[in-house]
Amino acid sequence: FDRDGLILFSHNFSSNSQKPIEIYPNPTKNYFHIKTIDDLSIFRIEILNESGKKVKSIGADSILSEVFIGGLSNGIYFINFYNNQNEFLACEKIVVIK
Repeated sequence: FDRDGLILFSHNFSSNSQKPIEIYPNPTKNYFHIKTIDDLSIFRIEILNESGKKVKSIGADSILSEVFIGGLSNGIYFINFYNNQNEFLACEKIVVIK
């Protein structure tokens, strides 16, 4: 659980401390970049607000290294990443400040 009472999941890909997926800049205004290790393939992204409600879903054909989130209001969001077998890969927290 994080300090807001939400349950967060993590997946340990290796024994080193490098995250499998990183997003930046954070905080951000209108977009974020995705950096992956080991040629990790992202098939789908879900963006959830602080309450856990899905506010945006992005499919494989739209996922680039830069993701536009200009329509989101100020706040904290959780980005869930999935592979092509719909398996959860990672969750990253991002702060949107306009």
